[in-house]
Amino acid sequence: MVEVVAAVIERPDGSFLLGQRPAGKVYAGWWEFPGGKVHAGESLQTALARERQNPTGHLEQIRMNLVRWRWMPRDLGDRYVFVNVPAYQMQVMEGEKPVLAMRVIVGDPKHQTPLFNDEMTTIVLSPNWNVPESIIRKEMLPKLVDDPGYLQRQNIQVVGTSGQVIDEDAVDWYDESALARLHFRQEPGPQNALGLVKFQFPNQFDVYMHDTPQDALFNKERRALSHGCIRLENPVALAEYVMRDNPQWTTEKISAAMNAGHEQAVALKEHLPVHIGYFTAWVNPDGSVTYTDDPYNLDENQSRVFGQRVSTQELRKSTT
Repeated sequence: MVEVVAAVIERPDGSFLLGQRPAGKVYAGWWEFPGGKVHAGESLQTALARERQNPTGHLEQIRMNLVRWRWMPRDLGDRYVFVNVPAYQMQVMEGEKPVLAMRVIVGDPKHQTPLFNDEMTTIVLSPNWNVPESIIRKEMLPKLVDDPGYLQRQNIQVVGTSGQVIDEDAVDWYDESALARLHFRQEPGPQNALGLVKFQFPNQFDVYMHDTPQDALFNKERRALSHGCIRLENPVALAEYVMRDNPQWTTEKISAAMNAGHEQAVALKEHLPVHIGYFTAWVNPDGSVTYTDDPYNLDENQSRVFGQRVSTQELRKSTT
């Protein structure tokens, strides 16, 4: 079951709506960095006290990160996947120990990766990519007008409502009603936008983790570049990890299935908790504080909402 832990949503009038944590829950936060486990809540409380005594301009940033840590589940699981969006980093944790870490690519500011908790249930080897409607409408169709050979070069098939493959030459690309009934599916292979493997944790946002053919993008310092899904630097390592309790899935068999050219979904024997969070400040084992980029401007937006709420509460008190 999906649990949304935080959200700051911009309304059409420019105001912001702060998502509320689910009632009846107790929240805390842990994060593992080289050198040992850090209890984020307690450590950031100490950092907040130091910041008040010796200001460096990060007071609100620390406060907003403390709020988001309190919205994290107290029990993250004995082992789990943790993605920190603004750090562009993913770690697999076993108890207090990180057993796997890698860089990730997350959603760009217009297609933000949502923040939630869920469970990984399935790994899909040599996946198809069913192109989302928004990408079809905004990106793919304009290309087809000027480049009729685009679909063939990208190994994308046009699929009708009953699942049959349609000859693209028979499609009237200017008939919007006809186009609305079509789907586009990129076949497995090295060009596939999902790469050779994807990891599913079913959720209302249709977000998942996957491989990518664009490995060079991991060399960028700021990696908010996707349409919302999470691209992995080393998906093979994660595939081997989540399949390790299934002896028949050896490294060789996983590799063969990833390159088979036909999709194969494998249910995990044990579901793996996945936590997607947004933390732009954390305390290192030596007591120093690391601050990251804030690609979604969440610290400022959240602080503004909290300021509006406090002002409203004070106004109510003064009029009673």
